[in-house]
Amino acid sequence: MNKLNIDEININNASIKILTRSNNIILKIDGHIEFRNPEETLDPFFENLHNKLLKNNIKKIICNIKDLSFINSSSIKSLITWIMKLNDIDDSKKYKIIFIHNKNVSWQKTSLKNLCFLVPNFVEIK
Repeated sequence: MNKLNIDEININNASIKILTRSNNIILKIDGHIEFRNPEETLDPFFENLHNKLLKNNIKKIICNIKDLSFINSSSIKSLITWIMKLNDIDDSKKYKIIFIHNKNVSWQKTSLKNLCFLVPNFVEIK
């Protein structure tokens, strides 16, 4: 089990898990994510993650999506909803989300930069 005590998701050709490396919390998302109803799986996962990050006063999470080959629009909406939750809390309690991506995956190259505009200074793409 990871430091935040969050169960990983393994469905079809995708996995979402929390790892702890050194003092970093890493959200690793791999595979091909195509949920018709992400509110059944992804939304509760991201809600739990958000609450645990706040509760544990974590100030940074690394989101490694290098091996995420595809994510459909419904599922990316869940990711955006998670990020947007930061707008509802005071800056002093916010955590930074750092996306580590693969520049050779076309959707990542074109879509990720827009996430930085959702919560300026708290979302970064590397």
